[in-house]
Amino acid sequence: FDLGPVLRGALNRLALSHGLGECRRLSYPEPLVYPVLRSEFDHYLLEAAIRAGAKFIPGMKVSAVRQDAPDHVVVETGSGPLRSSFVVGADGANSVVRRILNKRTDYFWQAALYCEIPEDDVNPESIDIATMRIDWGSLPSGYAWAFPKRGSVNVGVGCPVHMGKMLRPYLAEFLSVERIVRDGRIGSLRFRGHQLPTLTKRTRLAKGSVLLVGDAAGMVEPLTGDGI
Repeated sequence: FDLGPVLRGALNRLALSHGLGECRRLSYPEPLVYPVLRSEFDHYLLEAAIRAGAKFIPGMKVSAVRQDAPDHVVVETGSGPLRSSFVVGADGANSVVRRILNKRTDYFWQAALYCEIPEDDVNPESIDIATMRIDWGSLPSGYAWAFPKRGSVNVGVGCPVHMGKMLRPYLAEFLSVERIVRDGRIGSLRFRGHQLPTLTKRTRLAKGSVLLVGDAAGMVEPLTGDGI
């Protein structure tokens, strides 16, 4: 189905720096990235799934998953148990389903700190609507990014979890050097943090009638930490 209604631009240029130094600018004749807002994108996918025949039960919190028999899986919810022949765990980085297959230590964990900065708070001289901005090498591992889109700019930093204390000062330096935020607006922004699991040789993707996909499975691109 067509994703056009939720696309908020097309990026075909990259401004890449090492250690917040001088940028090397690269371009490609076709779009490389189509930015979206996750709230819009996820809702659009949900509506498409419902049109295709999926049954959606809103507000039902899943607390556990267990396999009672080779072809019988029980999903415990706040509204009582659901029984199925199989379960696909597509419940993201904080997956409940994966607990039946893996421990936390079966993944390599990465952390990110980011903000969707509204265009009213963005310094327009710092952003080209078709250019991705990446800084690499300021941390021993990890990078900073700015992805512009219609209505906002997604700005953030990421690295392995064990280096997480370095994220906030790195983000502050990146914003200062790039002058992305208008003067006096930084205090009104809400930055969010999250962790992303990356699969390792220990990670199990399936067991019996339970299958993990996406971030629940740790299917994160290992170089960039990019999930969906």
